[in-house]
Amino acid sequence: MISRRLVIRLLGAAVIAFALSPTPVTLAFSPEARNAKLDETLRGLVEGRSTPGIAVLILQNGRPIYSRSVGVREVGSAELIGENEMFRLASMTKAVTSVAAMILIEQGKIGLDDPVSRFLPEFANLRVRGPDGTEGPASRPPTIRELLTIPPGSPITSSIIPGSLMHTAKRA
Repeated sequence: MISRRLVIRLLGAAVIAFALSPTPVTLAFSPEARNAKLDETLRGLVEGRSTPGIAVLILQNGRPIYSRSVGVREVGSAELIGENEMFRLASMTKAVTSVAAMILIEQGKIGLDDPVSRFLPEFANLRVRGPDGTEGPASRPPTIRELLTIPPGSPITSSIIPGSLMHTAKRA
């Protein structure tokens, strides 16, 4: 099974490859020079043990302009990674946002227990539904910590409206 770390590294390599690809307006490299630079970068990542293997496909205007695979499928494996490998991808939005929030917390710009409404005024007067189905004001605005962890019973999860997709999923 392919690890999460491998998928993250593959996505990172794809971002690097994308950043190195030329724009339609001006070519930073000739296609041959670009491909050679990408090949060198990918080999360096694998040989430097940053990742066991990388598969990259770059499209421009819907057409492939670069396609390579370098390295092995898993650490300790001799099985080469192929250009047609299947990878499990997951949403990284919450992870990236959480890291960004923790950087701001380390810098003292925000606090875990700050109300979200301090930064997003729309969260100041949330309305929630209680267990009996009646709607009313939230007892307090949600905190940054609650947005990052989404604990049960928080103003965020308490506001699930009966009959909604989230309500149905919660009951299942």
